[in-house]
Amino acid sequence: MSPFVYGKLSKKKDIENLLSKGQRDYFSFISIVHKPSSQTMFSIGLRKGIRSAVARNKLRRRLKALLVKNVSRMTSCFEFIVIAKKEAAYLDFEELEKQLTEAMKKAGLV
Repeated sequence: MSPFVYGKLSKKKDIENLLSKGQRDYFSFISIVHKPSSQTMFSIGLRKGIRSAVARNKLRRRLKALLVKNVSRMTSCFEFIVIAKKEAAYLDFEELEKQLTEAMKKAGLV
């Protein structure tokens, strides 16, 4: 279990603040916007282009499971948004996990 309390970043005001003031890191299938915070909170965003609701929801569920798993390895608290590109919907779970873990390491979250 994570030593940090984590939650969902859901208020529009908080998301807009993070998008305007956060640091952006771009990777092949994922982009991460983050900034230091007193509590770890995250949200998942998907790029337009994933037309199938089944594929969108599957990708969202997979990313959430991977983020909850990786939050326990974080060294400090951050607010962050993971934005998946439409190509990420075609990755299998292991490849998505590898891409997300590498992206979080390069962004300095893990």
